[in-house]
Amino acid sequence: MNEFLMFIPDSYETAAFSVYCLIYLMIIMITLALRVYTRQRSFAYIWLSIGLALVLIDRIIMVSDYSHALLTQHWFGIGRASMLALSYILLNLAVLRLYKRMNRRMRNRFILLAAGIPVSAVLSVSLMPVESTHSGLYWPTIVYQMICALLCYFWVAPRINQRIPYLLGLLTYNLYLVILMLNAYIYESGNDFLFSITQVTALLFYSILLLIFFERIIENLQSTYRTSITDGLTGLYNKRYMYQRMNQWFNHRNRYGALIFCDLDNFKRLNDTEGHMYADEVLKKTAHIIREEVEEYGLAGRFGGEELIAFITNKHVNPVELAESIRVRIEQETGATGSFGISIHKSKLTVDDLVQQADEAMYSSKQRGKNRVTSFDQLSNASHYPSKSS
Repeated sequence: MNEFLMFIPDSYETAAFSVYCLIYLMIIMITLALRVYTRQRSFAYIWLSIGLALVLIDRIIMVSDYSHALLTQHWFGIGRASMLALSYILLNLAVLRLYKRMNRRMRNRFILLAAGIPVSAVLSVSLMPVESTHSGLYWPTIVYQMICALLCYFWVAPRINQRIPYLLGLLTYNLYLVILMLNAYIYESGNDFLFSITQVTALLFYSILLLIFFERIIENLQSTYRTSITDGLTGLYNKRYMYQRMNQWFNHRNRYGALIFCDLDNFKRLNDTEGHMYADEVLKKTAHIIREEVEEYGLAGRFGGEELIAFITNKHVNPVELAESIRVRIEQETGATGSFGISIHKSKLTVDDLVQQADEAMYSSKQRGKNRVTSFDQLSNASHYPSKSS
């Protein structure tokens, strides 16, 4: 048992390990923040870098020999406490800026928070007992950080997506401040166990901040990717992505695939008579109907303008019946109508051929009165049919 206990670190070793881990974490986060800033040019990463740099400076001072010589100097302790308070405000500002643009009102709020730091520092000096040589009793600055945390709960938390991790971070930082005050007032910062707990808690807080930072980067990457493959108006996949997925699908032999090509009837007239906003709403409702109808059987995309497509990969679904169901819903739910063309993939057909066949079938629906479904197989079996090239 005694041999086992020899490997358990004492409080000082735990605190030292936590501080060095925090220094390493700060260096990594600052490097990443500056790297992301070079690509996105968001000032959120500048505020984040400055806030983390202040923490890094504080921890480097803590492990240096100078901190022991200056420990009893009031200005030294108040300066460090004020620096950490400023860091905390900047980090919260950075988290908010990662999600929202700053308006003048919110900017003024954080400026007032920063302006309160020298006020709390002056209070710390004025309330410090003259005979005291202990530098840990800077409760005005600590309490001020708690007030800042409470205000950030109302200002920041409702405006970001990661509300739970952010609240957990606020609670962790306040726990850090409470333990810091207990150690200062009860033990005059002389309790090694409480000191180690404060450093572990600080490490936990900045680890949560790192998770929030990384999660936001992932959200931005996902958003960028989603924007690159979808149409901004309808939310359907764009033409380039649909071509890419169809080519990937047919790279494997003997795979079934059918294409439904929809073109809204008289859409230009709808734009001219009802206005672009009304026409866009019709287009969005139509896209929503197609997405709902085909989501279990394939992919829906916007080919361009008022042309929408659905790529069906489930061979147990009849594409003609599915297109007819979509046509009926469009007429009932939007008041507009659509002409449909259908093509089914066969051997040696390219994706361009498949699209051209569906387009020919859709054109035939237009020529025969609109608001109907036509399969390319029907056209190929007929002796004569309307052609776009004729």
